[in-house]
Amino acid sequence: MENEDDFVLVCQSVVGNSDYGFTISYGWDGLRHKSLKEAQADGWEQRQSDDFNVAILHGEVVLDFLTSDGVPMDYSSAVAFAEQNDLRVGTR
Repeated sequence: MENEDDFVLVCQSVVGNSDYGFTISYGWDGLRHKSLKEAQADGWEQRQSDDFNVAILHGEVVLDFLTSDGVPMDYSSAVAFAEQNDLRVGTR
């Protein structure tokens, strides 16, 4: 079935310096997984720790933004991830 939900690994990085300030960059390699478990395994493999997030996408729409344990995070994190990756935030 097309347009099923995908799970993507999101790696956050702090970017900037003390002179100009800091921001958080939400990186995504474009790889889409078919389950939360697959995305979490990829995160552990790439980061060697729980220092990652998982976004749930439906097409180009961010449905949810999770901790590495699958716990939903605040809406502002989903918005920042979407804006930085040419996606939009929405609901089903």
